[in-house]
Formats: sequence, C-alpha cells, structure tokens
Amino acid sequence: MRFCIFLLLICLVVYGYTKVCRRTMADTIRQITYFVCRVKDMMIICWKRSQEYYIFQNLTPYIRTLQEMRIAKYINFAGNYHMNKDIEVFQFEIYGISDDYKKDMGVLGQLLTLKLRDFYVWKLKDFMPVIYLTHLHEGEFVFWISRNKYGDELLYKCMETDRGRERPNIVEKQCDIQDNKQLILGIDMEMLEKFRIEMPITIDIWKKPSGLIVGASGSGKSYFVTLFVHHILNVCKRGSVKIYYCDFKSSEDTAYLAPYCRYFAGEKCAEGLTAYYEEYKAIRDGVRDGKLRLIFFDEWAGFQLWETQKSKKQAELYKGMLQEILLMGRSLLCGAWVILQRPDSTWISGRENFHNICCFLSGGVSTELGRMILLEEEISEKVKQKDFFRTGEAIFKSDGEKTRFMKVGEIPDIETYKRQILDKLLRADGEAGSTEPETPLL
Repeated sequence: MRFCIFLLLICLVVYGYTKVCRRTMADTIRQITYFVCRVKDMMIICWKRSQEYYIFQNLTPYIRTLQEMRIAKYINFAGNYHMNKDIEVFQFEIYGISDDYKKDMGVLGQLLTLKLRDFYVWKLKDFMPVIYLTHLHEGEFVFWISRNKYGDELLYKCMETDRGRERPNIVEKQCDIQDNKQLILGIDMEMLEKFRIEMPITIDIWKKPSGLIVGASGSGKSYFVTLFVHHILNVCKRGSVKIYYCDFKSSEDTAYLAPYCRYFAGEKCAEGLTAYYEEYKAIRDGVRDGKLRLIFFDEWAGFQLWETQKSKKQAELYKGMLQEILLMGRSLLCGAWVILQRPDSTWISGRENFHNICCFLSGGVSTELGRMILLEEEISEKVKQKDFFRTGEAIFKSDGEKTRFMKVGEIPDIETYKRQILDKLLRADGEAGSTEPETPLL
C-alpha cells in the first residue's frame, strides 16, 4: 500500500513538473533518468574512495619490498601527519642508507617513488595516484599522494608549506652531499634495465688511484679514458692532480695531447714511465705535497714486448717499477691506470693490486680472461646468458664493492672534451690555454 502511494506521488510530481516547465513527458523522463545515473555514479565514486583510503593505509608490502632491496639498514612507516579527502601524506623513517644510494640521493628518490607507484598499480589495478617526494635525507622521507589524477591546487600549497619543516633530530647525522672526490665512471646497467633508473657508478680516485682497463679493439677503452680524464680534471681542484700519459701505439685518439709536456708516445714511453717513477721515489723518500699523481699507460703489453726484444733485463726493470707503484702508491697518492687488450701474466703481475678493474665486453669474455681478472662465477654466468654487448658496456670491479655491469656515458662532442682536457693540463703547468667554456658532463 505504501509503495503504491509513493509511486503515485512520483507520478504526480513528474506530471506537475512537466506542466510547469512546459516540457513533454519524454523529456522529463530523460532528465530524471540522467539525474538518477549521476547519483549512482557519485555513490560508486564515494565507495571507491573509501576503499582507496583503506589501501593507502596498508603500506606493509611496500616497506617489505624496500627492506628486501637493502636500500637502508632500517626503514619504517612513521605515520601520516596531514590528510583530507583527496590528499594523504606519509612519513617514513630511514637510517643507514646504503653507500651505493647515498652517492646520488636523486637516484634513491626515483627508486622510492617508482616502487611506490608500482605498488599502487598492482594493488589498485586501474588507479594511478599523483606522487611527490618532498623530503629525502637521513632520518626520514615523505610522500605526498593525491587521489585526483588531474592534481590538486591544495596539494601544491601544502607541499610548499611542508618544505620549510625542520629536519628530524637523529642520533647520528650522515652527510648526504656527494663528495667532490667521487668520479662518475658510468651507469649501472642492471638498474637501468630493471627499474629504468640511471644510477651512476662512482669511485674515490684519491682512495683507489690505480686501475686496469681491458677489452678488445673498438670495445670503448679509449673513449672511456677520454671521459675519465676529463672528469678527473673537472672534479678535482686545479693543481691538485698531476697526470702522465704514455701511449705506446701512438694512436690518433691521444694525438691531441702532443703539446703536453707529460705526454709520451712510442719509444718515449720508457722515458715517461721513468720520469713518473722518479717522482714517485721522491714522494716515497719524504717529499710530499698532497697532490694526486696518475699515469695512464696505453698498450702496456706492446711496450713490454718491445723492451723485452731489446733487453729482457730492462723490460723486467720497467715491470718492477709498475709493480712497486701498484703496491705502495696508494698511501703516497700515486696511481697507475694500465690499458691493454688482454691482462697476460707475462706482461703484468699482481692483478689483485689494481684497486679497480674495468673489462669491456663487446669483444666477449672468455673463461681464461675471466680467471685473469678474478671474475666471480655469478658474473661469468650472467655474461654467458647475454649473447651481445654494445660498445661501451663493461664489467666494473672495485675494492670493497660488488662487481657491477656498467654502461659508459655518452660524450656529446668528443673533440670539445679533448680540447678542454688539453687546456686544463696546460694550465696546470702554467702555460697559456684557451678560454673555451666548459661542457657539462653527462
């Protein structure tokens, strides 16, 4: 009975509305149907938002993922300190950030954001929140998350206010500023392929001044050395580094260094190695000035073969010079970077004395070569699984760090880099140089 009365009232309202608005019955029914559909849509949206709110609170799987990746020693959800119906803010505690990520906090921020976005896509299926990372330092990181995919003006206002908040007090504050002695060698290939993040591979050239660079012809060795030397001269203070460069094969790649007084080509490489060794001995005997001294020796195997044919005794003497620099040079800020195609024990001994080993892969890595550079079995298996490597892709080993696959960065204009290298080397010796502006590193 009540239902019939309710239905009758609806019919009277529809009829009255039609008469007052002077519309046809069909138009009235169409408008009412549209209104009912809008109400239904709003109810569905409200229900979804209540579900999203619940899922936003449950971040345990996200925290577990970060813990498994060993991003830091301690990561914990600290709560949300600001919230309205469209915006939520989550604060996390983070302590003991891994050295690999601390070198570049920007990469860490990308990784944290990417994993959170992946978590929401997996959990909410078709829902993609707008995520902003406003704080990232030892102690905490904070995410601002908007449910409105088109953004919210209130979100930006709140974020700007939040940026002025003081950093939390922690017992052991750690410096998050990248050391100016860290040199970027390339990009971690596995991080790039798995997470689309360009995570740099760096070394402290002052603590690890020696290295071995191996690879077939055309694999990218000379290109890498050009980028490396340019970076050394850019990062280290003017006058704090002294570089010798010996190129026994006298290639066109290093011909631009001819005006530099410490560049030696062909047979003169013996003179260059001897001059560097004399400086090393002076420092060893007590004359120290705090400078970093490096010698780059390209095609060491060819040089040893040439000297052996002339005088085996003299060749062993040169080999002993290099061996002593590798063994004793670290504490004296003296290092040697040896460049060759194959690290045969006939020409070089004590490969474990190199602080860094960079093996380029485009020419392939045989089992014998893997043993020569002390390559781990796990890395050897990964190399075998991948059939093809491009020029500039390498394996990088460094003392105290895990072995990684590295991709050397690109140089936009290599001739400009070469001119800048020569300019800085000449200026370091007090000679006139060009005033060409710097080209930023990638």
